[in-house]
Amino acid sequence: MSGQGRYEGEFRDGQRHGDGKIMYGDGSRFEGSFEANEKKTGIMTFASGTVYEGEWRLQAPHGRGVIRYASGAKFIGTFENGKKHGTGVFESTDGSTYEGSWVEDAVTGTGRMAYGDGRVYEGEWRDGVRDGTGKCSYPNESVYDGGWSNDERVGYGEMFHADGSVYKGEWMRSQPHGGGSYTFENGDHFEGNWVEGKRAGQGKYEFGKFEPGAHAPPPKPKPPSKAGGKVSPPPPPEDTTAGSSSSASPKPAAVVSGGPAKVNGTYRALKKPGLRGETVYEWNRLFLYHVDKEKHYGIGRKKGAPACLCFTRSADARTDWVAYDAGDWVAATGMTVDFRDEVASSSSEAAPAVVVTSRFANVTGGYALMPDRELNGKAVYWNEEDGKYLWYGPTGTWLVSDTAGVGANGSYSSYVESGPADAPSPEEANWSKAGVTVRRTSPPGDVKNLAEASKAAERGMFRDAEFPSAPESLGREMLGSVRPEDSVWVRPTLLHPPGEPIELFNGIDPNDIMQGALGDCWLLSAISALAEFPAFFVDHLFVTKKLSKEGKYQLKLYDASAGAFETVTVDDAIPCGPATWWEYPRPLFAQPSQNELYILIIEKAFAKLAGGYDKLSGGYPLLALMCMTGCEDLQSWKKLAAGPKAGQWQRSDIAIDKVREAPYNFQQMFTRATAEFNQDPQFFDFLKSCDDRNFIMAASISGSTIEKARDDGLVERHAYSLIAVKHVKGIKLCQLRNPWGNDREWNGAWSDGSPEWTKHPDVKKQLGYEESDDGLFYMHFDDFKRIYDGVQICAIEMSTKRASSFRW
Repeated sequence: MSGQGRYEGEFRDGQRHGDGKIMYGDGSRFEGSFEANEKKTGIMTFASGTVYEGEWRLQAPHGRGVIRYASGAKFIGTFENGKKHGTGVFESTDGSTYEGSWVEDAVTGTGRMAYGDGRVYEGEWRDGVRDGTGKCSYPNESVYDGGWSNDERVGYGEMFHADGSVYKGEWMRSQPHGGGSYTFENGDHFEGNWVEGKRAGQGKYEFGKFEPGAHAPPPKPKPPSKAGGKVSPPPPPEDTTAGSSSSASPKPAAVVSGGPAKVNGTYRALKKPGLRGETVYEWNRLFLYHVDKEKHYGIGRKKGAPACLCFTRSADARTDWVAYDAGDWVAATGMTVDFRDEVASSSSEAAPAVVVTSRFANVTGGYALMPDRELNGKAVYWNEEDGKYLWYGPTGTWLVSDTAGVGANGSYSSYVESGPADAPSPEEANWSKAGVTVRRTSPPGDVKNLAEASKAAERGMFRDAEFPSAPESLGREMLGSVRPEDSVWVRPTLLHPPGEPIELFNGIDPNDIMQGALGDCWLLSAISALAEFPAFFVDHLFVTKKLSKEGKYQLKLYDASAGAFETVTVDDAIPCGPATWWEYPRPLFAQPSQNELYILIIEKAFAKLAGGYDKLSGGYPLLALMCMTGCEDLQSWKKLAAGPKAGQWQRSDIAIDKVREAPYNFQQMFTRATAEFNQDPQFFDFLKSCDDRNFIMAASISGSTIEKARDDGLVERHAYSLIAVKHVKGIKLCQLRNPWGNDREWNGAWSDGSPEWTKHPDVKKQLGYEESDDGLFYMHFDDFKRIYDGVQICAIEMSTKRASSFRW
């Protein structure tokens, strides 16, 4: 706005007085009433598109008024000298609404903020951040009531978690720190000292009554009305003992059968006992262990953890199992655990054929038994499509290689290899370290009539006319690599054999995802990073919470051009390759590692927004995170390799104005370098503060080759989730996750099994460290800053729990 502008209207004594309007040189205009040359009330439309309507004094908004910003935000309240001052209501473009006190354009005093992500805060504010005392309710029904400083929980406060657990005590940086008490959902109670969210120093722990510590709070007591119905909490433990309890010699094996498909198998006893002294069994990256002090067995992904996929209500462990299914604990009728005196196979002979599933396409496939051939006393299998053998090696392991048998000098090579096993069939071996699964299947035969089955599966199903099951939805560019005649659109019921029903959520885990033919690792790595907060998918992302019988799913995704979330509807017809003799139709693109559907639905929703699956080939993880979370504060930190600031980290921000022009063009992202630089120790402190606030973080190593394996166990041009940044006993550590979820991990200082853990038992104890081939590892920050040169941050304070603490 420049100059006095051109006035048209009423005058008195040579001054503007009465009704009139002013047109300014920059395009701004005011229309309203004047008094003694001064604006009194009226509407000012600024050149930027912002509009103010209300009272004026001394040429500035003063008194009651409404301002509507060009971005879509709106404020209704009182002004003083051109600034929001007094009380008012502010509606933000991210869906947040604040109602309360203002001081000179800043939220200060007392007020209520309803955030777009479902959080609600009522209490004191200072300069736009929570500061003082206040109460915050979270979407998962957790509630914090206590002190705040600079938007973090500080001082005395009480946290009432949705699962029934309660913490009362001192806080620092939003974590329990100082004196406090914690009452667990099972009735256990701890009172003592806390350091950075962990129990440390002196304290008193009292055990309470058992409740199943699993992925979600158990349902309220209700006897099952029929098989598979809801179940009541477990009764007091029986006097009998489990087959592998301390009262008898440990059994070398435990055969689980009759349960959910993903847990059935032959579990091998580990040498190291569990946290409660029990024998722990492992199979396919799952563990059978005691989930509580009452010696109830459960099956979960991390031994010793209270979070599990299923548990038994009987101390016998052989029967009375309960599994978590679609939000409820249900009786796993027919599920049994047979503790065996010998490591015997659940089958007495070799399988006629097996299916190997791996992230490596040249290993994945069907392997048929070669009837007249054996090596080292075991069967040999042949994968005709890829020219690979599956055979039993001279060192007592099953392996996949280009040739079967050893060379003249006794040497041989392999792509993947099982753990030591004397099993007659390869699916009985432990393949967890190789990151593959092997299952029995029928021998080669006629391919089922998929077209006929698909036609039957379509009856009564929802069809998305906006994104049809047709070649054009694959996209023009995609047709070059995937011929239309080679693709079929398949409903989920045909993706798995009978007895393995598809589920929308089958335990959200960062390791759920494998990449298929499409180059959308950017999207899948973003989903993997977000999977560190599993509840977010159920509480925020998916409108449809359970498997839809009509195949209709709705998600809430962020439209940057509108500054708001929109509901995206898709059907569940998935583009697949044709069925083969060894497997049901396989999705062409994202490859869920289990039978969950949520990954395929998210990918399809993104493809619909982008205008075709081909538009997902190549993209940026930060754009995917913005679309799923609504966070526009996206930062990319790059370590400078040369120049006067070499070794420092420079921040770049996403150019949100460019994103608004084409919000669903995920293949193009503009950033703007800032004048903000960081170096150690400031950068470590910065990352730690981001971790304290539950920001989503990723890290990467630049290089000339995509996913190039390094000698130190890391992979170049590959997205890692940056899980935690800790300062323990003077040692700076970073925890990262390789979304491949196997033993491709850092092998230097503080890696799994490194001597540093033995030298520093206090650090090990405080972090709760446990060695496992799960893609999760620690490294010293000195090594991190030396090797990694990229950090990406989605600066949204996640209100849901991390995977390490989330209970399904």
